[in-house]
Amino acid sequence: MSDFSNQRTADGQGWNTQEFGLLAHFGKYVSPIDYWNPEYKNVFIATVDDSDGLPILATDVQDMMPIISRNLDAFTYSNIRGETIPAGGAAYTGSSVTIHLAKLKGLDGQTSLTDELHNEGYAYNILPDGTEQSTYTFTLGTTGGSIFTDNGTIVMNETKYNGRTLGDAYLYMHKLIDAKNETYPVSSKTTWDPNAYKDVQFYDINGKKIDKPANASYTVQKIDANGTAIKVANNEVDMTKDGVYQVTYVYPVTNSVTVKKTITITVGKGNPTPVVPGGGGSSSTPTTPAATTSSHNSNFSNGTKTTTEPAVPNYAAKEGAAVYATKKIYLYKNATFKKGQRIAIYPKAKRVNRPMFVVTDYARSKGGALRYKVRDVNHHSKTAGKVGYITANRKYVVPVYYASMPKNKQITIISKKGVNAYRNVNLTKKVKHYKKGAHLKVKKIVKHNLTSRYILSNGGYITGNKKLVIQGNY
Repeated sequence: MSDFSNQRTADGQGWNTQEFGLLAHFGKYVSPIDYWNPEYKNVFIATVDDSDGLPILATDVQDMMPIISRNLDAFTYSNIRGETIPAGGAAYTGSSVTIHLAKLKGLDGQTSLTDELHNEGYAYNILPDGTEQSTYTFTLGTTGGSIFTDNGTIVMNETKYNGRTLGDAYLYMHKLIDAKNETYPVSSKTTWDPNAYKDVQFYDINGKKIDKPANASYTVQKIDANGTAIKVANNEVDMTKDGVYQVTYVYPVTNSVTVKKTITITVGKGNPTPVVPGGGGSSSTPTTPAATTSSHNSNFSNGTKTTTEPAVPNYAAKEGAAVYATKKIYLYKNATFKKGQRIAIYPKAKRVNRPMFVVTDYARSKGGALRYKVRDVNHHSKTAGKVGYITANRKYVVPVYYASMPKNKQITIISKKGVNAYRNVNLTKKVKHYKKGAHLKVKKIVKHNLTSRYILSNGGYITGNKKLVIQGNY
């Protein structure tokens, strides 16, 4: 509240008193986790326009979107009177948030998101001068909208809180190259070149489909059985024998913006799959699940449908759920594990330090083994934000959250920093802090989105995260 005052001024005939009214700002901070789709909460929503001009989810690059934090230097805030909002402050209706796109990093926290998008055939909004738009400013309180999947299913509705529409802030970008992996039988052809642009679609900066631009090109690398990329003379794909190739399309859209897109070309049977030693849980023996808990109805091999048996067994973690590794595992680029395609290694660790991941999708290796596509969420690690595939073998990877009550209705705090109890199931309104080693009596376990909470005997809620609490007395 401000400016409840008066001012006396002289007008040559005496003193006049001018009264000022009461100016007040009232607002309630609403966290994005209160209303975003659980699968995408805390991250930017990436969209492109469909043929009707409606925003649809850009599923092929959504996994790259960074986690939103008000501490990101890519954000600047301004409220309705132009004041700067400090870190941790709440934004009022009418406030604006500016995102400086060049400062955004990908999920690994290091690589420029702009570079990552360019390598996937995308660019931000391209201006008439050929450069990319550098900032996006969103005003809270403006009308939101719905975001759709390709088949018309709503991913995120316009955001409403107490009947008021809050502005949805999502990144709009151009898809400039669209290309899919390809498979060809072995034939007498000596080169793949006539097929080079058969399944590639280019777009102009207005989103219109166009024929191959004159300045577009491609390069080819052969991938050996160990996943090593070898440069190919004259960019040829040998169609006369089994093999795997990576083809990278390059499209200079303007003098300032060049985008790329890499696909995999498989000829015949591809490469033989090497045996991966134990520790990655990568058995190539397929298993036929008896039941499913997902709408997926096909097996997948690096994203390609291969059979019609149920894809996800009932023990598998749900999409969006957190899992951690109980033994040494690797993160791989593809669902068929190859030593040369390891992204990161996670040694066996104590329970409180076990590496944690969020499941974003499922896949099958060429041998049929189930894989989780995951995002690394170990925030204080160099691997944080990395995306890839890990084993779904229960001997190596299990859910982070408990799903059952302890037999003696007791849990023990194992987190070094202790754990808080809260009044609400969404862990708000702290009521008490419990130190490491505290023994607590619980009366019920409840689900909250894709997590769990224990209800204490005093009615408080406490996390069911296995890295923070353990069942029984220890």
